[in-house]
Amino acid sequence: MQLYYQTGWSSALRLYYEVGRKAFQRSTTYKLATLTGLVVNSFFGYIHSYVFLAVYSSVLVSTVAGFSALNAVSYTWLSQALITVTQVWFEKDISKTIVTGDVVSDFYKPFDYQTFWFSRFAGNSVYAAIFRAIPTYTIGIIFFGAQLPQHLATLPLFLVSLVFSVTVSFLIGYIFNLTTFWTLNPNGVLTLGAIIQMFFSGFIVPLAYLPDWLGLLADLLPFQAIISIPAQVWLEQHTGWDILLPQIFWVLVLWFAARGVTRLASRKITIQGG
Repeated sequence: MQLYYQTGWSSALRLYYEVGRKAFQRSTTYKLATLTGLVVNSFFGYIHSYVFLAVYSSVLVSTVAGFSALNAVSYTWLSQALITVTQVWFEKDISKTIVTGDVVSDFYKPFDYQTFWFSRFAGNSVYAAIFRAIPTYTIGIIFFGAQLPQHLATLPLFLVSLVFSVTVSFLIGYIFNLTTFWTLNPNGVLTLGAIIQMFFSGFIVPLAYLPDWLGLLADLLPFQAIISIPAQVWLEQHTGWDILLPQIFWVLVLWFAARGVTRLASRKITIQGG
C-alpha cells in the first residue's frame, strides 16, 4: 500500500497551502460559532480572573510560584485565547473518517496523509488566532489589565513558540485519533486524552502551581509545549531562545512517532482488505 506520493516540492507546497487556505475559509462560515466561542472564553476568563484575584488578596505574599496576581490573570486570559488556536481538545475529524471507512480512499489520494491533516489543522489555527485569540486577550487587557510584552524581541520568540505549540498539539491529537483503527469507538480515548492534555499543558492552572512531583511529571511530558511554554514567553518569565528546545524536541519525536503509527494503521487497512 503506497502512502506517500513523490511530487515536486513546489506542487506539494501549493497543495498543502490550498488545504490550509480552504480550512481557513471554511472556518469563516461559522460566524455564530466564533462569536459564541468568544463569549464562552471571555466568561471563563472573567471567572478564573476573579478566583485568582480573590486567592491572591487572601495570602500574605505578593507572588505564588513566581506568579504575581497580574501574572496569574494574564496567564488566564492567554490560556483562554490559545485554547482554540492550539485546539487543545481533540477534534474528531480524523477518527470520523476511520469509523465511516473514508480513510481508505484518503490513504490512496496523491498527498501525504499526515501533512494533509496538519495543513487543515494549521488553517483552522490561523483563523482562531485572528478571530478568537486576539479578541479574547484584548478583552482581558481592557477589563483586567492583562500584560503585554515589554520587549519587542519577545514577539518573534512568542510567534515561533506558538508555531511549535500548534504543531505539538496537532501531533498528539493525530496519534490519539489514529487509535480508532484499533478501538473502533474513539470517544473514550479522545475524551481521556483531551482531559490529560488540558491539565498537563497548563491550560487549567499554571504548571508552576503543581506540587513538585506532579510538576516534574509535567516537565517530562510533551503537553507543556502547548500552553505553558508560550505563556512563559509571552509573560517574559523566560526570554532566551533556549526555551524552545523542549518544543523542538517534542515536534521531532512526535512527528516521527506519528509517521510510525500511520504506517501501522495502513498495514491494518491492507490486512483487512482495504
